[in-house]
Amino acid sequence: MNKPFLLQYHIKRPETNPNPNPVFSKKGGETPTEGSDLPEATTKSDSSTKETTLQESTAQKKTTQDAITERVTPTDVTQKGSSSDCSLVKSNSCGHSTSIFASMTDKLVSASLSAATQSSYNRMLSVYSNFCQKYFPGVNVLPSTHVMVAHFISHLFIQNYQPSTIASYISAISFMHKIKFLQDPTDTFFIKKMLKGTKQLRHSVDTRLPITYDILVKLVKALPKVIVGIYNQVLLKAMMSTAYFCFLRIGEIAVKTESEIYRVIQREDIKFERVNGHVSNMTITMKFYKHSNLQSKTLSIARRPENYLCPVKAIEEYLRLQNCPHGPLFRFKCGKPVSGFYFNSSLKSLLNFVGLDTNFYKGHSFRIGAATSAAASWCAVSLDPKHG
Repeated sequence: MNKPFLLQYHIKRPETNPNPNPVFSKKGGETPTEGSDLPEATTKSDSSTKETTLQESTAQKKTTQDAITERVTPTDVTQKGSSSDCSLVKSNSCGHSTSIFASMTDKLVSASLSAATQSSYNRMLSVYSNFCQKYFPGVNVLPSTHVMVAHFISHLFIQNYQPSTIASYISAISFMHKIKFLQDPTDTFFIKKMLKGTKQLRHSVDTRLPITYDILVKLVKALPKVIVGIYNQVLLKAMMSTAYFCFLRIGEIAVKTESEIYRVIQREDIKFERVNGHVSNMTITMKFYKHSNLQSKTLSIARRPENYLCPVKAIEEYLRLQNCPHGPLFRFKCGKPVSGFYFNSSLKSLLNFVGLDTNFYKGHSFRIGAATSAAASWCAVSLDPKHG
């Protein structure tokens, strides 16, 4: 059975050979012969070829974590052109120097996608693989065909997926084929028209409303009446104020799963700047955020004592109760990191208390509200140019 394909990039290192000169056919292509400069896998006998076929069949039965550990070989590359057209074919120089190039190739390709995008692509490819296994058992997932992709688009549309989400799934399939030097089944007129059709038949409208400064004041004032315990009240005030004034997503301050604790803002990411012994500024180093592309950024927030919701004051008050030097910034009193579920459920209770419809106000409404109220906000947020 076919298994999902993971995004892991490896370029096969050329093997050293006593005979450094490749043997070329009359047509200009490399002909695998005994003693040639091609990797050993391309010079095996017919019996070895059968063994390779058996290995490929076995590879399809790998677990999700091991499905794409096969490396790209020079023969994969030369399917699209001659050796002179591709920089990944074997060089006549020593194996040590070529291994350096291959290692850098791995690094550059891996850096082309953020960790979050790779994780999303892996999940989407897993869904596509399960779809193929369920409805078309025995059909290859990789390489795929435009017919299978068309069926998959129809399946997602029937399942009420939004057009933008369907397009993301197709992008994952496209990327996996291209990175493996396979013909892209999504790059056809037919598939493009199907994607356009999903937009025509299902218009997606963002119904989320912004949490403005005035609404945030109401939510914070409702904390003592809705949330049990002074610690949790101080905690949520700090989280909501920081989310609003720093334009943060909830996934950047509250964990989704225990395995992603490192992705939220950490205690060591918070620094205070002092003037004459008094805190004047707070900086937050953002290491993981949407589209971060492995680049950190620094947010600088000025302390405004006159502002009831100043995030610097809110963080200071929170840290007087919980000042663990390492790990996630926002924690419960017991030390466990605050979950996204707790934050969203608490927000829902607060919204109900102040009379706002929870169908239109979500966790992301803080970021939306910050954007729409930026001109009137009391705390200005600036990007440190040294951090991009």
